[in-house]
Amino acid sequence: MNKRKVSAVNPSKWFEDICFRGTDSPVVVMRAEHREDIGRHIHDFAELVLVLEGTGMHGFGNKSYKLQEGDCFIIEPGMHHSYNSCEGLKLVNILIRSSFVEKYWEMLKEDPAYAILLGRQADEKRSTLKRPSLSQEELDSCMRIVAEIERERKEMKRSHTVMMTGLLLELFVRIFRSVQRAGAVKDDLRSPWLSKVLDYLEIHFAEEIPISLLQKMAGMSERSFQRHFLEMTGLTPLRYILRLRIAHACRLLREGNKSVYEAASLCGIENCSYFCRLFKSITGHSPRKYAKLSNK
Repeated sequence: MNKRKVSAVNPSKWFEDICFRGTDSPVVVMRAEHREDIGRHIHDFAELVLVLEGTGMHGFGNKSYKLQEGDCFIIEPGMHHSYNSCEGLKLVNILIRSSFVEKYWEMLKEDPAYAILLGRQADEKRSTLKRPSLSQEELDSCMRIVAEIERERKEMKRSHTVMMTGLLLELFVRIFRSVQRAGAVKDDLRSPWLSKVLDYLEIHFAEEIPISLLQKMAGMSERSFQRHFLEMTGLTPLRYILRLRIAHACRLLREGNKSVYEAASLCGIENCSYFCRLFKSITGHSPRKYAKLSNK
């Protein structure tokens, strides 16, 4: 009876166990060079892929994507994909354990860049699509985080799983911001007005920002601005500003030289009780616990 229950939970979990080699690490980095085609296959874990060199075609469902240096994309658990026409294709495959997916994936999906990295914002009528592409500077920045993840896995110091989790989240945020800030989708899905508004918010997020100011910046009525902003970012303007504030607070708490009250004030939230509730709703931890885990 127990055997039937175990096999029914996740019959393909063995593949994850093999790839993670019996460790409790939330992430494994695998560097690969493909000179030949890799047939259609499936994973029971998630994967974040960075293209370092070469070219190739990435088969994804019934679509195909041309890959080149700087491209990045996400493979969700259970998705079939393949690599074809590979010419010196060097990849960094970042394998992400299912426990990380269960805990953080819904939060990551809220970022509008997630759908772009997954290929969902492309034109469904086209058979050949393009992926987001990072500049060399952005790719180098991401690879420094990858190197830190590899070092943590190799040294296996105390609390290495917490550190690796934090580094992986930082990597996602770095890529998300690169995709949105630079319009890294080659077909330029961002509108000029949105870039102008987001750039303004990145600088003035801690201030009182009336929606009327943003709508004038976008050249729209308030109702149209609210609707288009939600469509293009996946968040209302207020929710977007709150997430910017909490992201800034996370950086302050990680640095370890600011109290919770100071972090709240510096990111534009004077009510410390409200700040703590908002912080936990977005990150899953109280500010003090987040700071403690980061310091470890």
